[in-house]
Amino acid sequence: MIDELSTFLEGRKINLEELERGKQQFLDKITRMKQDINKHFNQLEDRVNQELVGRYKEASILIGTQNIQYIDIVNCKLGKLITVNKQLYQAIGYNGTNLMVGGYDGNIYMIDRTGNIIKTVTSGYNTNYITCTTDRIYLTSDDELVCLDMNGSQMFSYTNNNFSIGRGISVDKDGNIYCCGYWSNNIHQLTPDGQFIKLIVTDITRPYGIAFVKTGERFLVTHDGNNVIVYELQESV
Repeated sequence: MIDELSTFLEGRKINLEELERGKQQFLDKITRMKQDINKHFNQLEDRVNQELVGRYKEASILIGTQNIQYIDIVNCKLGKLITVNKQLYQAIGYNGTNLMVGGYDGNIYMIDRTGNIIKTVTSGYNTNYITCTTDRIYLTSDDELVCLDMNGSQMFSYTNNNFSIGRGISVDKDGNIYCCGYWSNNIHQLTPDGQFIKLIVTDITRPYGIAFVKTGERFLVTHDGNNVIVYELQESV
């Protein structure tokens, strides 16, 4: 059968053996990449929070260290490793200019892309996840979502009986807030001032990361290990 297909495709300059070799080379490359990443992260699952920085790069905290790892997500390779003079927890955000990272001491640090601390924001929270706009910091801490200004003053907080162990947060182009309830197995949609709109996703298990595509009509959710779902944002009627 293979010989017959090879003969049939020969006129199109397609060789099945070459295709199989190419496939295997690709799989080998992915395996090496995972091994390389695991060497730095101990386990791939330990990279629980990350943030896009620029167009094609991602910054990820190495949990329990003072390091942030840049990853080239187009070429699937590790980039620069920067060191911050603070013990980092797991929260990281990007406000378009600088990184915002959570420390074990409860502070949030604004750092430049080389690791220099520009500003310290005292939050008083055990920060799980962070997302930022130019003038706001959104964080999840246990069963609560909190919004701070860039000086650390609380603007509002959000709790709900159906919101348990808050994880990933994202903001859409209209300023609406989306937060993952890890144990409640849902995603809450809030107004820009933190008022509940609706449960926008309920049929999901252990959601922990969320991000909008640049155009704003779709969002990605990581859940239940290394699974990813893409959702279409429906306009309200």
